[in-house]
Amino acid sequence: MQLSFSKIAIAKLQFLLLILIITQAHAVTIVQIGDSAGLPYPDVEQMNVFLKEAYVQIDTTSEWQRSASGFEPFNQIQMEIRARYLIQNDAGSAVDLPIKIPLPTRLLENSLSFTFNGITQNYTSVEYANPRKSGTGLDLYTIDLKVPVGASTIEVNAISAGVGSSEIDFTIMLTDASKWSKPVEKLVISIQLANGLITGYSIQPSKTTLKAATWEFNNIRPTQDLTVTWKTEPPSKTDMSDFVKVQPPSPLIPPIIALAAGGAIIGSIAYIRVKRKRAKSVN
Repeated sequence: MQLSFSKIAIAKLQFLLLILIITQAHAVTIVQIGDSAGLPYPDVEQMNVFLKEAYVQIDTTSEWQRSASGFEPFNQIQMEIRARYLIQNDAGSAVDLPIKIPLPTRLLENSLSFTFNGITQNYTSVEYANPRKSGTGLDLYTIDLKVPVGASTIEVNAISAGVGSSEIDFTIMLTDASKWSKPVEKLVISIQLANGLITGYSIQPSKTTLKAATWEFNNIRPTQDLTVTWKTEPPSKTDMSDFVKVQPPSPLIPPIIALAAGGAIIGSIAYIRVKRKRAKSVN
């Protein structure tokens, strides 16, 4: 009798663990979209190495989805970042230089890649930072480079995915580029939207349409970050008032479910032990 009860209890524990795993896995797919990225900058001061040119392309797509009846629709967003940075070394010899590259939090890990002069480069560390003191913050990826004399190219590819409301703000941190020893000779940032319309920006673009914008700078030491705002197109056959209230999911939901599942597991284990003690006392 005790054996059959133990099998049932173990099955319940396995079921609770399965629910917890599925819930946590599902939560990863509906986290808030990252709202910050930035230009690379040196981890240590180096007078004769500088960021000569930077080209950043950001492509976003979004789609309104309804996961279940009775729930508000949520806006699933994917943001692809492709960047190329030209590093100039005028030191006269190769220089060991750690460089930090700010990217959005919650990247699709398989999408992340760094190359240096065409050779794949692994990052040595990553740390979370939130210099704006708002939003989701960003992750600082550090890559340790041996920069040869002359020009070298760093290429970065990454995809960020998550959910957002009907209006999205995305900030590109430019001011950290002032940590280089010289101004950036050429900086080009392009943003293109699918299923969305640009509604605002903190710096006037050089070229703009409703769905795309480009910023071009020459010989710049940035003193201001670039924030771009866009509105996503409404769900089909849904009135505007029905979806403007949509907010990202509460970050407390997964921990609450985890605590509930953990409590149920602990309770089941305690119940089994009590049953065994009672059975022994009867015998």
